Amino acid sequence: MTPLMSAVMSDQVDVVKALLQHPRVDSNIKDKENGATPLMVAAQEGYHAIAALLLAHPSTDATATNTDGHTAEEFARYFNHDAVVALLDQHSQERM
Repeated sequence: MTPLMSAVMSDQVDVVKALLQHPRVDSNIKDKENGATPLMVAAQEGYHAIAALLLAHPSTDATATNTDGHTAEEFARYFNHDAVVALLDQHSQERM
């Protein structure tokens, strides 16, 4: 597990923020077991602040899918994290 994924999973906002400033950090790194990205984990857990940080990072792909073909937005919707869903919707609208 990468330091970024570990920080996301444990809801360590300040650590995620610091890691995302490092030029070699891959914000789209996928978990070896299920292909989840840090954004998917944040969406599944309802970590709004971390999702916002990840979406602000220029290389984060909000449309990435895991091994089952699910996106971060689908995780947020499934687990009823409405604030994260709204954040992801806003992000996708801004990218259009």
